[in-house]
Amino acid sequence: LLILGVCFWGIACWTKILSLANAVYFIAGVAICQSRQNFLSVFQPSAIAIIPFILLSCFPENLDRSTLAGVVITYVTISFLLFLHILCGFEKIDYVLGRNTFPILLFSPLFTILSRLFIPLFLFDTSGICFMCVAVCFVVLGCLSLARLADKTGLSRFLVGKEFL
Repeated sequence: LLILGVCFWGIACWTKILSLANAVYFIAGVAICQSRQNFLSVFQPSAIAIIPFILLSCFPENLDRSTLAGVVITYVTISFLLFLHILCGFEKIDYVLGRNTFPILLFSPLFTILSRLFIPLFLFDTSGICFMCVAVCFVVLGCLSLARLADKTGLSRFLVGKEFL
């Protein structure tokens, strides 16, 4: 698997499909998965992980994911988000999104294009954060709704080979 992974990585980098930094993150994820380690034993939920995140994010050179500081930012971000996940009880939402990743990936381009129609409504927000929140909700809910409609009408069988529910 390691030799095959390196070969695919080499092809991806040579064809410019994948950057070295993204390949390293992917290989690290595969290594964690293949090691049969519990995800929570690798990434510890932590409220204080926000402190190094804020300190490191103050310097723009640290925001490059291919630097050591970028790797640390990634790690502490995952740790803090796990803390929020446990604190806020997002398990049910996460499970719904996890079970429906394929329809979200499949239908998101359609709803992403449609979400651009909302841009004029958010011209007051120069940061774009309000638009981003509304657009993400619109895209995810639209994708889940379309997947549900495809299930109910029996189209899922033809779209993705899923049996009619």
